[in-house]
Amino acid sequence: MNTPKTANATWVTQYYLNVSSAYGTQSLENGWFNASSNINEDVTSSVPQSIITEQVCTGWTGTGSAPATGANTNLYFTINQPSSITWNWQSQIIYSTVSLIMGAALITAIIGLSIYLLRNSQKLRKPR
Repeated sequence: MNTPKTANATWVTQYYLNVSSAYGTQSLENGWFNASSNINEDVTSSVPQSIITEQVCTGWTGTGSAPATGANTNLYFTINQPSSITWNWQSQIIYSTVSLIMGAALITAIIGLSIYLLRNSQKLRKPR
């Protein structure tokens, strides 16, 4: 440096957002956001667990600037303090799969009984 220089600093206030979810894919990760930033977070609504069960998002719990609770799979808020979002999940039976399995079992039983009755119809008749 051979002459006086001027340096200007601009400060931005940021707040940390902690996002956690045991299942599904969320749109935001943990991180720092500028004060007064609009936060739009969502998560997948259901995640298959097995052929008959799935995890279903029942909403969230929040702290800081995030709303305290909600029953949706998305939320929108303005961050002005350290905040957190925890997605809540519940195990649920997939009714369509259960119906399909039970329907297939019932059809198999009906076909089997029909074949048995056809093959043994002479034996099952009472003598005259």
